[in-house]
Amino acid sequence: TSYNISYTGEIFDTDTQFAVVNITNPIYPAVTQVSFDLTGLQEYNNYTVSVSAVNSEGVSTFTAGVIQITDEAAPNDTPQNVTAVALSPTSIRVTFYPPPGIDQNGLITSYNISYTGELFDTDTRFTFVNITNRIYPAVTEVSSDLTGLQEYNNY
Repeated sequence: TSYNISYTGEIFDTDTQFAVVNITNPIYPAVTQVSFDLTGLQEYNNYTVSVSAVNSEGVSTFTAGVIQITDEAAPNDTPQNVTAVALSPTSIRVTFYPPPGIDQNGLITSYNISYTGELFDTDTRFTFVNITNRIYPAVTEVSSDLTGLQEYNNY
């Protein structure tokens, strides 16, 4: 006796894949529940999972699909195309794009920007850019103004 498991990702990993769960030495009707861990899945992705039963006479039809989303994970890549433009002697605008969608691994809720002065103001400082009302992956460009900087200093 065995079971076929069919699973397909919605956003990434969209090719239908299959796994087979073999039940050895089944004692009818002792097997009441079967569990199987699907591994190697894409983070933060909806998967549709269906199961069919197999015995010596053949294969049943697949169940209706159930949908489960995998957990979020830390992003696999950094923000892209970072630029910095001086707005005044004491402020700089930092602009960038989010990591590529497949590498975001969930909803990005904020970015950390670190900056250090080269000549003066040499302590590393941080600012946070919070992303609100985020619709995955709608945010295309992010910018933040760093203010209160030391005049005529490279950052």
